[in-house]
Amino acid sequence: MDKNIIPRPSKITEIEGSYTVPAGLMDALKDPLLKVIPEDLIVQPDGELSLEAYVLTIEQKTVTIRSSSQRGRYNALLTLTQLVLSSQEEGKIHCCTIEDEPLFLNRAVMLDVSRDRVYKMDYLKQMIRRFVLLKYNQIQLYTEHTFAYKGHEEVWRDASPFTPSEIRELDLYCLDRGMELVPNQNSFGHMERWLKHSKYHSLAETAQGFTDSWGVFHPVSTTLYPGCDESLELVKDLYDQLLPCFSSRQFNIGCDETFDLGLGRSQDLVKEKGEGRVYLDFLIKLTNEATSRGFTVQFWADIVLNYPELVPEIPEDLIAVNWGYERDHPFEKETGVLKDAGLDFYVCTGTSSWHSLAGRWENALENIRNGAYWAEENGALGYMVTDWGDNGHWQQPLVSWPGFLMASQAAWGGASSMEEMEESTWTSALSTFLFRDSSGRSARVLRKLASLYLENPVSLHNGSLFNYLLMDPFYPFVRDQYEKCRCAGLGRAGEILDECSRLLSDVESTGSVIFREELEMTLSLCRMGVRLSTILFDTGGVDWEKIPAEERMSLNKQLTALGHQFSRSWALSSRPGGLDDSLIKLLSWKERLSS
Repeated sequence: MDKNIIPRPSKITEIEGSYTVPAGLMDALKDPLLKVIPEDLIVQPDGELSLEAYVLTIEQKTVTIRSSSQRGRYNALLTLTQLVLSSQEEGKIHCCTIEDEPLFLNRAVMLDVSRDRVYKMDYLKQMIRRFVLLKYNQIQLYTEHTFAYKGHEEVWRDASPFTPSEIRELDLYCLDRGMELVPNQNSFGHMERWLKHSKYHSLAETAQGFTDSWGVFHPVSTTLYPGCDESLELVKDLYDQLLPCFSSRQFNIGCDETFDLGLGRSQDLVKEKGEGRVYLDFLIKLTNEATSRGFTVQFWADIVLNYPELVPEIPEDLIAVNWGYERDHPFEKETGVLKDAGLDFYVCTGTSSWHSLAGRWENALENIRNGAYWAEENGALGYMVTDWGDNGHWQQPLVSWPGFLMASQAAWGGASSMEEMEESTWTSALSTFLFRDSSGRSARVLRKLASLYLENPVSLHNGSLFNYLLMDPFYPFVRDQYEKCRCAGLGRAGEILDECSRLLSDVESTGSVIFREELEMTLSLCRMGVRLSTILFDTGGVDWEKIPAEERMSLNKQLTALGHQFSRSWALSSRPGGLDDSLIKLLSWKERLSS
């Protein structure tokens, strides 16, 4: 039988024969909460099973589900749905008994809807349906300025934000599918979309901008000044407007990457108390505001982990979210600190899609597996995977799905279950559940593109060379490593892109026109990144001024076409707000090439 369902169940025992799925059950699987149980399904209560566990028995004439709760029954129906979708013979599935339960009761996914991509409602609902099928049970929408707060219109006016009614609609949509929509609003760092406006200048830590630890100057402060009452008043207003839209009683208040804390108005306070203490004091104030409204607080743990001596002072009712996105992130050490302090925590990994153009498959797999291992070892309360849109959200949404698949397996079965997974399992799942492409060619193209970054063997933090070169005019994050990259070369990058083009041209259709467009857009982005790398490295260094005039004109033409294609692709999944900001970054080379 086809066992390539994800997440893979704990135990499958094959039974002779096959089961023909009746039409009534096929219709019922479209609404697996099963408010009315069809005659074709036998449901038996079993109080000895844990909350989310189930036993699914498929025989030639009957399907039986044993569970102790509606949640267990629901999980069984999701597995049955996957068996039907992955069947080699439509309407028939092999007989078997499946015994299954999750490792982590909280299995979360977080989407960045603030930098710069805000998904259309229909597209987001489509994503939610797939997350449900992968047995995630929590979702967060990372928010900085993309909620339509009354009285703050200038902040979100051009961002195509979610309205309160849309969030309430999404909340109900998730509830109906057994998923919890957890509110998320960054409340300390990453506030530059607010602080750039004159109305909020008095709340900024650094009024004149600052230089970050990587040597990049930011003209706008990113961090709220924690030493004034007005900063807290702003946050209270945001909480009062946002939180009533959700049925969840958890709330992620953010508080990560307070880059300029202590570099401006709080400098004297930091000298007196220490940066960690100033941070923790404001974190506790924010927490009190959330808990007074009836919410359990989640917060990003990166700052407090820099001050392990303060971790024991964190209120015990908080949930720390320990994030890290590289394959060698020190989850062992960090989860150990949180465990020793007696804090509840999630381990949070990433899809490795951002700053990559096409993903970083190998990094994602190891990061996700490493995080799951230490989450289990040190008793994490939950497991989360995040998908970010840093510096333009150039990667197409489908680029993140390999990471979502891998993380669903990690959250359900843990790191040990991933050791048994063959690569063909992931690509088969992509073909079945994403592309609906029986030839498998679309998944093969995505798989090849997701390892393109390895053709230059220099390891770059949190991204690929091809993406970083496209970013170089506005964010020269890894410029000091270009010479090393040039010496390492580009391997077979050009040949791989040609091979992907041939494969894609042979795909007659996929289940979604949008995914086909996103795949072609990904291929175009990679071609631009590889071509730019080749030209620059051929000059004997990374020197755009040495690019011949004819080559500059050709690159400009390719960039213009890329911008038009990017806009078309964006419109299929995302709202117009944020597109201009993303395009300005994507086309930033045009000014350099024209000079």
